[in-house]
Amino acid sequence: MSDRRLGDDPGGDDAEVLRTLAGPLPALRSCPPSLRDEWDRRHRAAEVLPAPAAVLCEHQHLLPAGGRALDLACGLGANAALLARRGFEVAAWDLSPVAVARVRDLASRMQLPIAAEVRDVCARPPHPATFDCILVAHFLDRSLAPALAAAQR
Repeated sequence: MSDRRLGDDPGGDDAEVLRTLAGPLPALRSCPPSLRDEWDRRHRAAEVLPAPAAVLCEHQHLLPAGGRALDLACGLGANAALLARRGFEVAAWDLSPVAVARVRDLASRMQLPIAAEVRDVCARPPHPATFDCILVAHFLDRSLAPALAAAQR
């Protein structure tokens, strides 16, 4: 039995398998403004950077050696910072402008390669085959699963 995992050969047959599993991309729609307002309120009130997600900390050994990572619904950036310290070039996307401003500040202070962006992923999912690692720890929209699977290379 091989130690090879699906996705280890991003340019080969695995890429086609992942695209096939992903299926058709969802119809585009926007998140409601009230959701952005709620997350802005929560991120504005947060006094400390939370710990990275336990699942990420406990399974770091499964991460690729490096490349491009996406931290989707990044919040205050704890997961993005962990990925950047592990050698990834990180895109950190969140619906909340407050969160994104705080992630940019964190990246600057820690001198980490994190590009934080306000992005409504429901309306603008990632492009196919653009990330080596996609982390979604605090967000669930099952209709985005096909687009996220296709974005993995």
